[in-house]
Amino acid sequence: MHHGRLDWRRSLMAYGSGPTRTSSSRGLLSLFVVPFLFLLVGCSQGIDDLPPRGSDNGAGGAGEGGSGQGGSGGGSGGAPAVCQEGQKKTCTVQLGEHNGVKSCFKGVHVCQNGAWSPCQEDKAPFAPGGASSEKPAPPGSNNVLADCANNPCDPSCQVFDEDPPGGLKPFAQTPIFTWQTGDLGNYPADLAAQGVAQPCAEGVDCQFNQYCSAPVFGTCNHNKCAVGAPLGVGCDPCVDDICAIDPTCCETTYGGTCAHDYCEVGAKLTDGCDPCVSSICDVDPRCCGLPAWGSCSHDYCKTGGSLTTACDPCAASVCADDPKCCNLGTTGTCAHGYCSTGNPLVPGCHSCVAQICAAEPKCCDFTPGTVACTHDYCVTGSKLNTACDPCVAAVCAAQPSCCTGTWSAACVNLVGSVCQQNDRCPSPKWTSSCVDKVATVCGNSCTAGWTQRCVDKVPALCGKTCDPSTWTASCVDKVGSVCGKSCGPFEWDAACVGMVDTVCGAKCYQDPPCSHNKCDSGEKLDAACDSCVATICQELPDCCNVAWTNLCVDRVKTLCGQGCPVKGDCVPWLPGQTDPDCAGYDLSIGVPCSGSVPVCNHGNATAPAGVKLIHYAAGSGQFGKCSPNQALAGVQSCVTPSPIPPGKCINVPAASCGLSATKREIMVNPPSYGGYTQLDECQCLDNWASFAPNVACGSPSCSNTTTATVKRVNMFIALDRSGSMTTNIGGGETRWSATVKALKKFVKDPGSAGLGVALRFWPDNAPVSGCNDTTCSATACRSPLVDVGVLTLQSAPTDTQEKKLVDALDAKSPNGNTPMYPALSGATQWAINYKNANPNEDAIVVFATDGDPVGCNESETDISDLAGTAFSTKGIKTYAIGIQGAAQTFMNLIATKGGTKKGFFVAPGGNVENELLSALIQIKGDTLSCDFVVPNGGVYDPSAAKVTFTPSAGAPVVLANLASAAGCGAGWYYDDPANPAQLKLCPSTCQTVLNDAGAKLSVDLGCPGGYDPATFTYKYEAVCPQGSTVQWGFLAYDTLTAADTNVVFKARTATTQAGLAAAAYKNLATAQASPNTQVCLMSGPAPCPLSLFDKLGAGDARQRHLELSITLNPASNKSAAAIVKSWDLSYSCPDSE
Repeated sequence: MHHGRLDWRRSLMAYGSGPTRTSSSRGLLSLFVVPFLFLLVGCSQGIDDLPPRGSDNGAGGAGEGGSGQGGSGGGSGGAPAVCQEGQKKTCTVQLGEHNGVKSCFKGVHVCQNGAWSPCQEDKAPFAPGGASSEKPAPPGSNNVLADCANNPCDPSCQVFDEDPPGGLKPFAQTPIFTWQTGDLGNYPADLAAQGVAQPCAEGVDCQFNQYCSAPVFGTCNHNKCAVGAPLGVGCDPCVDDICAIDPTCCETTYGGTCAHDYCEVGAKLTDGCDPCVSSICDVDPRCCGLPAWGSCSHDYCKTGGSLTTACDPCAASVCADDPKCCNLGTTGTCAHGYCSTGNPLVPGCHSCVAQICAAEPKCCDFTPGTVACTHDYCVTGSKLNTACDPCVAAVCAAQPSCCTGTWSAACVNLVGSVCQQNDRCPSPKWTSSCVDKVATVCGNSCTAGWTQRCVDKVPALCGKTCDPSTWTASCVDKVGSVCGKSCGPFEWDAACVGMVDTVCGAKCYQDPPCSHNKCDSGEKLDAACDSCVATICQELPDCCNVAWTNLCVDRVKTLCGQGCPVKGDCVPWLPGQTDPDCAGYDLSIGVPCSGSVPVCNHGNATAPAGVKLIHYAAGSGQFGKCSPNQALAGVQSCVTPSPIPPGKCINVPAASCGLSATKREIMVNPPSYGGYTQLDECQCLDNWASFAPNVACGSPSCSNTTTATVKRVNMFIALDRSGSMTTNIGGGETRWSATVKALKKFVKDPGSAGLGVALRFWPDNAPVSGCNDTTCSATACRSPLVDVGVLTLQSAPTDTQEKKLVDALDAKSPNGNTPMYPALSGATQWAINYKNANPNEDAIVVFATDGDPVGCNESETDISDLAGTAFSTKGIKTYAIGIQGAAQTFMNLIATKGGTKKGFFVAPGGNVENELLSALIQIKGDTLSCDFVVPNGGVYDPSAAKVTFTPSAGAPVVLANLASAAGCGAGWYYDDPANPAQLKLCPSTCQTVLNDAGAKLSVDLGCPGGYDPATFTYKYEAVCPQGSTVQWGFLAYDTLTAADTNVVFKARTATTQAGLAAAAYKNLATAQASPNTQVCLMSGPAPCPLSLFDKLGAGDARQRHLELSITLNPASNKSAAAIVKSWDLSYSCPDSE
């Protein structure tokens, strides 16, 4: 090689063509100088001792290891490296050698979750000030030619770095979805509200062809979409349904009149206190302290005289095993009783004999004859019969005279040599030693009477207890065997989570390899499962050591900067979308419009024609039911005219169903009735819609539009500051100090932006005197010390509401009694008044206390009725928070009447600050999200999205689509323009939206279209300095291939540009999801990057002109298209000599 050359002239030609491209471009790069010294240094770094292709160096050592070249200097190695998160070290991978040209990739290992990553491109320089080797593209070209900065082995290497904005993708053709549907955002408000209850808890809350996404979980101690501790009955309607099916999912909440839970050992229970207890005590009377002897002469749990088998089933079972307990004979089928000596007994004649024979074989005759021997064959005497014993038969076979003449000494001597071991002399006998074993081996008695041995047999043979009259573990065990109930273990496991979908019709989102989604509270997570989880657990170790609480979930956004799905969102089924968990049919009704009713199927089997629709007059009381009353007067029906394929809808003419000028309530596929046979579908909870006349369909009819109305939530916090809040809870904290810290964190949390908060302490005479246990003024208690104001994304003092709340919390200290009645009365009055004055907003009450009512009206019924009245008359929800010391039964009563089912509790010994903060975050829930989910897989064209903000007063405004968050002002952007998962509002726009109660935000994704294969071609010219020749090196790419889409890469070469047309293409690669070849990087692993030298062949790889063909093949149903994010094409200039 001629390393002395100081300058090279490099040029490129880049041409692009495709279905919509009509122009090509050509340009010449300017001269530049490559220092010779740089080339020598770049080429000298470990070229001859690189690791083989497909492996990387430096990852195996335990230390930093310098540059990591070839693994040398990398520590003593062997064990996985210990590193700090985000730490980097260099690495080099050999790519290959082509015609004497060596290529390698120099990158970095990055520490992720405590371990080194594979060798990869360094996204940021090791130190500031590093100059890029990238050259500008020629005028009119999107191509960028640059030095191969990551290939120190080949200083002549050049790379075409292709990174088209938004990725390379085809344009959709004619829309493939042609049915019409309306827009709920423009539907009559009363009908829309009837079918959409947000935030949703289960499928029935989301009608109009929608599903409940990431359902809310009421007052449960963690999210029902996450595995974790058992949930409590009453905390959420879906949880109640699941616990009715599988009680092991839920906490045991004993509700009988017994002295204690029958799943716990303890004092004897009273027969009749619970049906299960009665059943158990019928089987085992001792569990309830009842007589345990039936008609026997005495208790079978006490010693005494012999009992009879007829006096009690338990006595019969014991005496069958030990006859002397009932003074019965011990003979059974034996030749004599086992309590008397005599001839050997046969093992099968009694169970006790069998046990003794096993312990002492000489007691038994294992091979008895068919007749009795006239004398012992171990004694001389008269002849013996061969049938009396197999041993005799064996002797006579050897010496016939023993059975025809006399049984002489010679016959006796033969016993030792021809008979079985156990039959040899002395012959088996049931001796006194065998009788003694009746007690020691069988545990039976040879003395008549109900002895202790008989008593000891009761638990094993009768399944009863003879312990003192208590509710023992034996009694608890019978809860399952007798009552068919469960005493645990209780856990909200994966099966319980799965029923959120199958039973409740709501969709949860898992996040493997984490045991549950980090956006859902549940069991503790493993820090290694996700980098964000690791970051959160560094700040809050309990998230990975104890439980993943709402506080941990909150950090996903505030600490990691990641979005979570909006909780309880009713999401429209998209055209073409099906439920992967439904193999059959799943029918629903879209938004009726323009005289038609859209009937949809998001199952995976085609629904036949003739599916029945029924409809009722508005206000029928049947809406949302799986089994409505079809015998009501005025019910009308029709059927679907054609089949409905998976993921599609058909329009049923309203007139054919008798729908015309009045509002009606429609259900598809009702239960079998009147000659109709119901289709067996996956869900019946979402089969309803309301019909309104004269509603126009949206334009375009296939567009997926999500419209949300801003409805601000305003929280009135009524906080107990009674003297008991000074109780010490350890760690230098009191209930008060921990509560104040939690509230301050809550109002400072960016996740609380958009929430209205008012604060009133009780008992307290500020700002109005009388909210105490002497005056008992509800009017005083309804006046907040800090009036309601909206928290913003900014921090105090810019956020003036945050500053007011924090200052108020800092200024107060505990004192006084606990006048709950006026405090709750005032809080609910404030919420009612606010709701009346602001109908477009919600008002809720958060009532936090650590004690029982002291002063004023102390009736728990009257106090809880205040919450009940506010909920029943105005829909005002009251959330009850019991801080350590509060009575759970009373707080649950307030919550139940207040519409929130169950209270929140900070348990004694718990972390008051974190548990209270977690409860407040859960109560807050999600206000209107500034993040919207974007359908993936190329079904929708991201560039076609339109976001419209309609203020409560004023004209609609179309918000600008910005390139990224960095360009944010007013508008929105995608998280990843090439493969968007979320559409995000800029912070200032988000705040504007959140501040405008009654405003509407509409996200229109346009119409999905059908895709055809699209081929793009790019022509490249490589120019090398004199004395060298072109040699094409490697291809790397990054694609996204949804469903069964794929991308095919081909290339051809020629000595001239004109010669390319006659050259044949050669296949390079196919990018697809299965097997996953979507990404092929320069850093590997093998077989990446793709060797152009090998694919093209040595001759074609040394041609100056190369044409790259990229074909994007759509999904088989044409609904999805592949995307090519980027690709790199390299070549070298080796010496031509």
